[in-house]
Amino acid sequence: MFQHFIPALEYAKPKTGEVFWDLGCGGGRPLITASLAFPELAACKGLELLEQLCNLAKEIVGRLDATCAQRDLAYAPVEIHQGDMLVHDWFDADIIYLSAVCFSDELVAGVADLFTKVKKGSRIISLKAIP
Repeated sequence: MFQHFIPALEYAKPKTGEVFWDLGCGGGRPLITASLAFPELAACKGLELLEQLCNLAKEIVGRLDATCAQRDLAYAPVEIHQGDMLVHDWFDADIIYLSAVCFSDELVAGVADLFTKVKKGSRIISLKAIP
């Protein structure tokens, strides 16, 4: 996934100090990719509704921390949050990613309404059309 996701991130032109959010982060692969490919980001944050997937992502991030420390690799800090993307505050985002392929049309519409609250200049990457 690393090699396939980087072009999408590059298109968003990440800048030093920006915050990347993955809404519906699952196991966290896009977060890990963003963290390693763009260590100059202030943070890579993931939001997952399902407790088991959230716990998996936290476990994987723990392995990332250990591996990068052992190998002295630069990476952006990664945070995993459990919650509902229609309720949780993710409005510090500069770059927002949502796969959205499994999201209902209602959920996508709800998130689209919330995009009006993000910072001016934020960029959105989605695999599903946003109304």
